[in-house]
Amino acid sequence: MHRSLAVILALAAIAPAVDAQVLPVPRRGSAPIVWGSLSAGMLQINNDIVDGRTQSVWRFGTALQYRGSVEVDVGNYGAVGFVAGLADAPLRYGTATPTAGCPGVCDAHAKIWTLMAGFHMGGGIGFHQIIDLSAGTTIYRDFTSDDGNETLPPESPDKDISLSVGYGFGWGFGPRMQLMLVQDAAYVLHQRDGVSGSQNSSSQHYVTRLGLRVGLGTKAR
Repeated sequence: MHRSLAVILALAAIAPAVDAQVLPVPRRGSAPIVWGSLSAGMLQINNDIVDGRTQSVWRFGTALQYRGSVEVDVGNYGAVGFVAGLADAPLRYGTATPTAGCPGVCDAHAKIWTLMAGFHMGGGIGFHQIIDLSAGTTIYRDFTSDDGNETLPPESPDKDISLSVGYGFGWGFGPRMQLMLVQDAAYVLHQRDGVSGSQNSSSQHYVTRLGLRVGLGTKAR
């Protein structure tokens, strides 16, 4: 009896030490590693862009913009990553150097790219608010007249510094899939070479977009 009691007490004393030596096994959590999103919305540019380098004025019309992002989850419904957007925009193009395809003023179209680093806040199951902050560049390129399909200046991409703030709402179907409706407002700082002090060469861009956001991968905890 005394021997059995001694064995039990010895095992009880050894158990905590043995348990402390067992390495914890990582468990799979529900938080994704990265988020990917795709959205589409209407781009509006609210003022003419005066380009002093080409002595031209660009009056863009409304265009459909496609936007995608890849973001790393940082917890608390936040994520940081890369954002890209593309619109094939119509415009009224005015130039001080008329050509056969554009005799002073003509209808044209151009590609508008946005390449930015972004921060996203918002998520969860059900209804939630969304805040998007991004900074990077807006690129105007591939200017082409509608009459005669003539290439117009600038022939090389024109890159502008851009800052954007977005606010909207989302609906989470689960921890990994969200529908979102967001309005972005961006300030685009255009270069001022050849522009007089009284002329404003910069512009404000507005996009109201609808999209889907999906979480990929799973964090260990």
